[in-house]
Amino acid sequence: MGEEFINYGKGAYDRGEYRNAADDTYNGIELLIKTLILLKGEGLAHSHGGIIQQFGKLYVVSGGIAKEFGKMINKALILRGKARYDPKADITEADAKAALDLGEAILRICRKEGVPRWVIFTVKKSSLIQITYHLTLRSFI
Repeated sequence: MGEEFINYGKGAYDRGEYRNAADDTYNGIELLIKTLILLKGEGLAHSHGGIIQQFGKLYVVSGGIAKEFGKMINKALILRGKARYDPKADITEADAKAALDLGEAILRICRKEGVPRWVIFTVKKSSLIQITYHLTLRSFI
């Protein structure tokens, strides 16, 4: 799903819809980050900021990913908030492009970590999140 949202962001960007591009792309980034957290065997934090902090502890502080990623993810969250909730916010082409570039970079990290192309999140009433891998030839990276 993360890759799908990034693709939605690309489509919006190509149409000049930078607000939608920033919003959709951040949604994809967050889903990919959640996937990476779950692959470490961790539960998920309950807020957007908490997810980013958790990712930072597991991947950035450990030295596996450059510190700049943490900062860029925080900027993408702020941009997404403006895009979604501030009708007067000026979301520029450069803003949307930066979010898309970050999304592509996180996607490459997921592939490097061996995450199959299609990962589905199922949120159950018990608040547990399971990852279901589609094990078809098309779903392998």
